[in-house]
Amino acid sequence: MTTTHRRFTLASLTFLLATAAILCPPARGQNVRSIAEREVAKRRAAVLQGQGALERAKLALQSKDFAKAHDEFRVAVTFLPDALTTADQHDAAMKGFCESGVKLAEQRIAEGKYGEAEQVVREVVSDRYDPNCRDALNLLAHLSEPGYYNKTMGPKFIAKVEDVKKLLSDADGYYNSGRYDLAFKKYEQVLNLDPYNVAARRGEERIDNTKTHYGEEAYDETRARQLWQVQKGWEEPVRQYGQTVGPISDAFARDAGGTARITNKLNSIIIPKIEFRDASIREAIDFLRQQAAANDPSTEGKRGVDIVLRTTSLGRVEAPARAPEVSATAPPLPGASPEAAAVEPTPVPVPAAPTISPSEARITITLNQIPLGEALRYIASQAGLKVKVEPYAVSVIPINEQSSDLFTKEYRVPPGFIGSTVNIGANALDRPATRTQGGGKDTQETTGGQQLVNRQTALEFLKDQGVPFPTGASANFLPQSSRLIVRNTEENLELVDALVEQANVAGPKQVEIE
Repeated sequence: MTTTHRRFTLASLTFLLATAAILCPPARGQNVRSIAEREVAKRRAAVLQGQGALERAKLALQSKDFAKAHDEFRVAVTFLPDALTTADQHDAAMKGFCESGVKLAEQRIAEGKYGEAEQVVREVVSDRYDPNCRDALNLLAHLSEPGYYNKTMGPKFIAKVEDVKKLLSDADGYYNSGRYDLAFKKYEQVLNLDPYNVAARRGEERIDNTKTHYGEEAYDETRARQLWQVQKGWEEPVRQYGQTVGPISDAFARDAGGTARITNKLNSIIIPKIEFRDASIREAIDFLRQQAAANDPSTEGKRGVDIVLRTTSLGRVEAPARAPEVSATAPPLPGASPEAAAVEPTPVPVPAAPTISPSEARITITLNQIPLGEALRYIASQAGLKVKVEPYAVSVIPINEQSSDLFTKEYRVPPGFIGSTVNIGANALDRPATRTQGGGKDTQETTGGQQLVNRQTALEFLKDQGVPFPTGASANFLPQSSRLIVRNTEENLELVDALVEQANVAGPKQVEIE
């Protein structure tokens, strides 16, 4: 609309109002004036509404909200007249309506909504708005051209494409962070939506190649470690110079450490109360196990002590008790004197007491505030068993079972424990000195041309006292510190304990007189 046309319209409106005021009577003139004033007010309100819509449309267009911008531009074009005072605003609204319409149509095409896009551009180029909008005309021509847009890509397909893009992006992120299983899962989801997606297949191939490379490296590492272990098995230990303790002593030291730990627990665990009335040995041992774990004062390691019960000797089967044998004294022969019968009596076997198996023994005992080790010994003695402390557990075994384990024990003995002046029972040292033609065993003195044997070795002395020494056992006496070191079985060490105790009691006392 040109400026001359706008001026003509305004002049025509003024002329019509003036003619109506002249031709109409005064009453009707007042009515026409009020109508004109209401019309003017209505148009001013419409102009204000159109201006507000124009501002909102510009803001929506900047924020790329094309649907809202297009609606607001439509309102602005409707309420802003193409008059002299609002011509610029009307032109701006028309231009914005064309621009927003094209943007909105392109958005609908991207969503696969081709029909809605065509409706938008046709409204823009209609006679009511802007038939000369070039961008809208070009877009309408493309929409009308067959094959320009692939109209088979509908909204559902395009939404699926967006999902595929998101899944591919997530899969790449998982792969880059080393989470290959999650990345492979995302690629599988892509193939569920798009079975012929090449990008997903390439991603899976990349993951497979990466895992294959890892498998090769893992194979090489495992093979190298196994070969190293085989070759290390051929390595001979380096000889250590200056060490006096051999491997046997080292093994014994380790066992002694475990035995000392178990012994310490047996002495430190105090059981408040033990009361049995006709209980079996297994019931008593189970009760001691529970009490040991409950009253163990140590805070580190396993609580309590492992107790192993064995009522029969190794390699033997517990036999039932035999019935006592009863035999009578043979009567004297006829005609024999009573003296002859008294000189050679026929032995009468004493009825043997029925032996009771340890598993059948009944325990009746009451103990208060007693260490675990002492409680075990009391209970084991009532069942005909004994307690053996081992490096990792405590064994309750038959009392007649001999143990081949060797232990080392150190004693403090009198200075003359092994010598001619020590009289401990009947032994070789109690015999008077004899004349010999050879040398003495340890030391010798020459008196009047005679050699006297006055000292034995610790091993010989203890053997003479009846202490057995199996293979590997030993005994050494250190006179400088009056110490006796014996390595023997537990049963044999008990014999040595008795000998040392008797020597300490019977030995001479030293006094100092001032």
